[in-house]
Amino acid sequence: MMLVSTTSLTPYPIVGMTKRKLILTCLLAAISWRPAGAVDLTVSNTSKDVSVTNSLPWAVAQINSQAQSSNTITFEGALDIELDNPLVLEYPVSFQTDAAGNPVRVTRTGNAIEPVLHLDGESIEISVPEQLTFELLQPENEGEMQLIGVVGSVENALHLGQVDGTVRVDSQSDETGAVLAVGSPKKLMVENIGETARIEASSAYGAAYGMVSLSGVDIKGNLDGTISVEGATEVIALGSDTIEGIVDPESVDNGVIIGGSINGNLIAISSGGDAFAIRAEGDLLIGDTDDSGTGNVTGSVTVEGVDDIEGCSSGGNLVMAGDYSAAMIVTGTGTPSAPVPVAMVASPDDTPSMAVGIGAKGYLTMGSMSGGSIAVTNADGNALGIGSMSGITLNGNLDGDIRVEGSEFASAVVATDSFTDQDDIPDADRNILIDGNIDGLISVASEGDATVMMADGSLTVTGDLGGNLAASSSGGSASGMVAGGPVSIGSMSGEVEVSGAIEGLGIVSEDAVIISGGIIDGDANYETLNFDISGGQFAAGIGADNRVEIGGFDGSMNVESSSGPAVGMFSFRELELDGNLTGSVSVTGGGRCCSNWSRLFL
Repeated sequence: MMLVSTTSLTPYPIVGMTKRKLILTCLLAAISWRPAGAVDLTVSNTSKDVSVTNSLPWAVAQINSQAQSSNTITFEGALDIELDNPLVLEYPVSFQTDAAGNPVRVTRTGNAIEPVLHLDGESIEISVPEQLTFELLQPENEGEMQLIGVVGSVENALHLGQVDGTVRVDSQSDETGAVLAVGSPKKLMVENIGETARIEASSAYGAAYGMVSLSGVDIKGNLDGTISVEGATEVIALGSDTIEGIVDPESVDNGVIIGGSINGNLIAISSGGDAFAIRAEGDLLIGDTDDSGTGNVTGSVTVEGVDDIEGCSSGGNLVMAGDYSAAMIVTGTGTPSAPVPVAMVASPDDTPSMAVGIGAKGYLTMGSMSGGSIAVTNADGNALGIGSMSGITLNGNLDGDIRVEGSEFASAVVATDSFTDQDDIPDADRNILIDGNIDGLISVASEGDATVMMADGSLTVTGDLGGNLAASSSGGSASGMVAGGPVSIGSMSGEVEVSGAIEGLGIVSEDAVIISGGIIDGDANYETLNFDISGGQFAAGIGADNRVEIGGFDGSMNVESSSGPAVGMFSFRELELDGNLTGSVSVTGGGRCCSNWSRLFL
């Protein structure tokens, strides 16, 4: 069951959203508690009249009038209760169903702007069993309405305890602007979201928000349940951000904190706008870096939208302290898939849409990626798997699969300010550090440029590059690893496969490329190449402006250019091979002007 507490709630504080008609279902489940001296009341009939004994309005009125600090309402039998007015609670209540677990549905119909359940008192706590459903039905063409499930006050935070049930808001009316399942202008705090919990919001013609606060979200424990949102314009499953139609109050802390792990499911689907599974205006913190048992992401994330489409994103720093092994799918459709009222459509601009799996404007830190997958596709814009404008650190192995496809640009792991103006951070500080091995499959494809890993600063892999890096561009350049600073790799036993219409580059740097442990091919027959590079106008396997240093080459390399120069390994200043050169190398250049321009070393 779910424990909800709030301090000094004002009635229905979020009033900026308009055109709201919905079906609102609140099924909240939480911690069962029953202190000594509680007032015990029974609801055994379906009357909506407050004067009828053992009706639900009567029971609520009794609790409000007796003013006790702890109370219990028990439903007997399977009941379908229809109300005319919202339930307003002024004192704590523990809702319970009978021992048989009979379902109870509480329904209110008609035109109204109130939440279905309103907490109006000092430090209220309520608990509701899983079998109890609160449902608000709004007929079409009944005027404007506010679509909110559980809401906190303007002055105080909204506190939820253990959440094991469902909060659902649903609108199919074209008069609805936005729906919100659980929200607060002030901070939203949750003890734990259990495996059976479901937070759902859907709007056929407007925005949809699952669990959103304007001033910060703090989940003390795990997110093990499901948060699902579907709308026609902006959708956010979990986040701290502005809500369409609501003025954001001045807030100091507008980040998202999940103290435990994410083992549940996040779904955000927009037919015509932005879509975010987790969106933090400030920092996004998952887990405790001092607690090795937290910060894991093992569930699933599904995001689909038209403009900005993001799995887990932060306007500040992003920390995922544990291990990532989830299944994430982020899809940019390019065009709206359903009609949206003209008044709800944002003015078009020339900025390409962006699809991101895990992204941060600030620094991005992850524990490891032991498995799982990140799949990002954008049919009309840029696509990034893991991206930061400030720098990326992965404190472990990258063993999962990352697949990225974007019509204009695609990159799997990128630390750059190429997409925005972030002048306060020098390029040399936008580094990528993978403190472990790369054993996964990482692939990118684009009609424009495609780069598997790109850093404005340095790019470091302390262990073995033993996985497969693949980049393909049908109309631009393709690269395996590109850095403005030095590229440093412990050893390489994996593969880099690149095919670019203009250029094809394996591992290149504006400074240096260092593979201290050398390049080793585990296939003695060289049927699997360490480097298989092709480019239309230019192709290179390994290159740097200043220095290339390789511990030894017992691998295999094939470099081909159909109409221009091809180079195996090059440096404009220094190339050093510290071990044996016993591998296999093939370099082929072509074209009318450059048919003989092919080199192993330059």
